[in-house]
Amino acid sequence: MATDEVVYQLEEGKLEGVYSDEMFFSNLVQSEHGFRFDMTTVTREKIYILDSDKKRSEVKKDFNG
Repeated sequence: MATDEVVYQLEEGKLEGVYSDEMFFSNLVQSEHGFRFDMTTVTREKIYILDSDKKRSEVKKDFNG
């Protein structure tokens, strides 16, 4: 399952963030007590510095992981 990319502003429009993630499910086990599974999330998020034209100039923080 994947989320749509979200773009947001920080520090009064001086920074722009981009966030999305994906979730993977595995090891589904069903028993008389219910079911369980493992979930792995891959997160992608970067914060960019915007230039005077509001274009991305460089990456300030990279939270990918």
